[in-house]
Amino acid sequence: MNNSRRINSSGGIPVFGGNGITGYHDQANTVEPTLLIGRVGYYCGSVHLTPPIAWVTDNALIVRHDPKIVQKNYLFFALQAIDLRQNDSSTAQPVISGQKIYGLLVVLPHFDEQTEIVRRVETLFAFADRLEARLAQAQTAATRLTPALLAKAFRGELVPQDPNDEPAAELLRRLASSPTAPAKRGRAAKAT
Repeated sequence: MNNSRRINSSGGIPVFGGNGITGYHDQANTVEPTLLIGRVGYYCGSVHLTPPIAWVTDNALIVRHDPKIVQKNYLFFALQAIDLRQNDSSTAQPVISGQKIYGLLVVLPHFDEQTEIVRRVETLFAFADRLEARLAQAQTAATRLTPALLAKAFRGELVPQDPNDEPAAELLRRLASSPTAPAKRGRAAKAT
């Protein structure tokens, strides 16, 4: 029986494997957010939550749970906090089987407390995202500022100048033309 549904003829449906999104497809085999654990490869044990419409490959294990007892987002964060890689097969191609993770225990607080935990975790992640964006902006500004500061320094515009001092550009020209200036290094000429 084919459970896939043709949803999007443009191929915009994300395909999830053991490492998250691995490509795009024009069909879906899940039509609700689905919790996955990477099953095969270097990233086995990684935890993903698909968008509502996705294709899940056999390189990922689908996590089934009772939505009356545990919230999907709470379980997502709880599974991310567990080092699932410790359960891989330690072979050249790491693999996690369902048998190895079925027995894992996850603390399940009351449903309302799960809701609050998810809210707080999402708030902290949003804060971290804002900090990351500000850091990227500061790094970009610093990258642009360095050449401008160097240019001002060589023009003598960073500190007050003594009117009797020679401008830096003149000093550099004089040093370059002086007979004691070091010779330019180049390839040694071959003797013929």
